[in-house]
Amino acid sequence: MIGCEIAELDPPTPGSVPCMDFALPPAFERFPRHRAKAEAACRTALADPDVVGMAVTGSFATGNADEVSDVDFRVYARSRAVETVVARVPRVLRGELYEALDGLQYVRGQVLFRLLALGRGDRPSGRRRAEAVVGAHADAFARTVPIALERSAVMEAPRAEMDLYRRLADPLLAQHGVDLATEARIVTLRAPEAGLEWTPGSA
Repeated sequence: MIGCEIAELDPPTPGSVPCMDFALPPAFERFPRHRAKAEAACRTALADPDVVGMAVTGSFATGNADEVSDVDFRVYARSRAVETVVARVPRVLRGELYEALDGLQYVRGQVLFRLLALGRGDRPSGRRRAEAVVGAHADAFARTVPIALERSAVMEAPRAEMDLYRRLADPLLAQHGVDLATEARIVTLRAPEAGLEWTPGSA
C-alpha cells in the first residue's frame, strides 16, 4: 500500500519549473515490487503541474523496511488556499452565506489544520482532536468561525483564515526555500481586506 501525506504549499518562484527527476532511497534496492510501485507513484505525481516535490518517509526512509512495509510519501503541492478563501468574498456579498461557510470550513480542515500538524512535526489528521493541538493558535482558529450568520460576521472569517495561513505556512515555505509570491498575495488579498466595500472593479 502507498500512503501519501499531503503538505500544501505556495508555488515556487513564478516561471520556474519543478524538476521531474527523482531518486529513491537505497532501501528500495532489496524490494523490487515496492520499488516498482514507488516509481509509478512518483511518475504519476510529478506529472501533475501542481506537485512541486516529493519525499519518502517511514521505514524506507530510515532503512528499516521489510516485505510487508508500506511505501510512504510526503507530497508537496502548490496551495490553492489563498484563491479558495478569496473566492468566498463575492458569495458573502451576494448573501450566499452557507456556501461561503462551506468553502471556509474546507480551508480550515484541509489546509490550516494540516499546516499546524506539519509545523509541529506531526502526521496531519485534519480536524480530529483539533482542540487538543491548536495550542497558542487557539484564538486565531476561533476567529475563523463566524460569530453570527450575517454578512459582516462571515466576512471576518476570510481575513482570519488568511492571517492564520500566513502565520502557519510562511515558516514552512521559508524552510523549503519556496518563494512567498509577495506581489501576487498583495493583489489577491485586496478582496478580503476591503470586506463589504469590495467590488469586482476594485483596484
